[in-house]
Amino acid sequence: MSNAREVLDAAEMPSLEDAPWAYPDGRSARDRGPSVYGGGRVYPLAEDEDPALRLRSLGGAGLGDRVPVVALGSNAYPRQLLDKFEADPVADDTVPTLRAVVPDLAISYAAMLSRKGYVPVSARWARGRRCETWLQWLTAEQLTVIAATEGRGYRLVRVPGVVAGVVEGRWGVGPLPAYVWAHTTLLDLGSGPMDLDAVSQPELLRMVLAGADAGALREGRRLPERSIGAVRSWLRGRSIGNRLPDGWREIDRDAADFPGTLIGSG
Repeated sequence: MSNAREVLDAAEMPSLEDAPWAYPDGRSARDRGPSVYGGGRVYPLAEDEDPALRLRSLGGAGLGDRVPVVALGSNAYPRQLLDKFEADPVADDTVPTLRAVVPDLAISYAAMLSRKGYVPVSARWARGRRCETWLQWLTAEQLTVIAATEGRGYRLVRVPGVVAGVVEGRWGVGPLPAYVWAHTTLLDLGSGPMDLDAVSQPELLRMVLAGADAGALREGRRLPERSIGAVRSWLRGRSIGNRLPDGWREIDRDAADFPGTLIGSG
């Protein structure tokens, strides 16, 4: 980040409700980095910094009392955390977000349109791939709130071998089992699942609108109400199933002990 110690205000970051084309993160790539979120503020961390001290200073639970969840899409964006926790407050809203490497995983678009007007991403199995992304540690209460914002098409699955923190440095965590959201369908325009690193959200939305409702391209940053049905139909018509490998274990979100039993289960 431009200033590794500058505390940031998440409310000053653009909301994806207003700017869905900014998905998954309204910040520039250079302004993203490891951090601890808390109380609407973002506390950047040095690349080799253990978040424990910052969590203690904010009164947050330690890593051992949290569930490690891979943040592939907008959950790594502080403004999304602010919006979700304002809508459904939690006792402890501190969330550490660290760089992570996940083996055999790719980030692809799901064949759906979110309520906020963007096409979200999903985890998919990709043998031999090395996915560099983010890992967050969530309390049981936080995970319950986040899970409620993930549509029923998303499955929470346990994946092995995630390395987080500093991959090559003084501090790090892993390899450890962590959890990730995988949608039941992926977007395929004819050459296989469409990955986030191949097509940006603005490019994808222009593509979708040109196919479903070209006139909507003239109407600004949000999809006009008249085009939403056509866009969803266009996406559904280009969906393929997202098959999970045997090594990924699906978690029952409706179980009475979800998500408490996930804490410390690695």
